[in-house]
Amino acid sequence: MSDIIQAYTKLTTTDFSKTGTGAVSNMTNSVLMTDPSAGSAWDFTILVKAVPTAPYSFTVHCVNYQTYATYQAFGICLKDSASGKLISLNCTTGGAVDTNYIRTKRMTNETTDYGDYTLTSNIYYTPNWFRYVDNNTNRYSYLSRDGINWIQFDTQSRTDFITPNQIGICINPYSQSSACLFDHFKVDYSG
Repeated sequence: MSDIIQAYTKLTTTDFSKTGTGAVSNMTNSVLMTDPSAGSAWDFTILVKAVPTAPYSFTVHCVNYQTYATYQAFGICLKDSASGKLISLNCTTGGAVDTNYIRTKRMTNETTDYGDYTLTSNIYYTPNWFRYVDNNTNRYSYLSRDGINWIQFDTQSRTDFITPNQIGICINPYSQSSACLFDHFKVDYSG
């Protein structure tokens, strides 16, 4: 895996802008995102940067440090800064140890759920790699445990629900404190 990681950029808070109530901290070669217990169910904290011109792919490696509380989420996102809408490809804890959901979640803003595109339950592992690909026609989402073998999870028209102008990483505490360590990312301009 070290060869794979070397092809990626070490993530720092200077690469992104923060929205949401959580905190972000630079660690050694990584970013720690933490979010205290939120008053509402959905309360995403996200770090975003400008989306590249399509075609592109955006890949992130993360290490999950969340507790196994129901519906805590971590992953990557696409955001339309004008409307506040976002789409998140995330792993969401199911409340039981080693029971996770993988979903592409639509939000009208960081706190308002609009529903899932795709939801798969009872995933008995946590993906460490997340990827969005925009080929200028469609958006594809992928997951991986090792950064080599990828599973396509979802496909949507590139302008369905939002026309994103930002890409980023995200966590959601779902009414309980949570934390996630993200360490590397890569933007590939060939999609």
